[in-house]
Amino acid sequence: KACGWFMLPIIAKTLKSDPFFKSFNTCRILQSTLGDDAVLLGAARLLLTDMYK
Repeated sequence: KACGWFMLPIIAKTLKSDPFFKSFNTCRILQSTLGDDAVLLGAARLLLTDMYK
């Protein structure tokens, strides 16, 4: 949310130029509905995954 307006066009451009992703015609790049909490939730998930290996 904080930098989605900045990052989304860069990510979309990068994916369009990558030969691997060109085959994904229906792939859409969307901003997460989690907003700024996405980073915290992702970090918590990584921690839990690492703890319970």
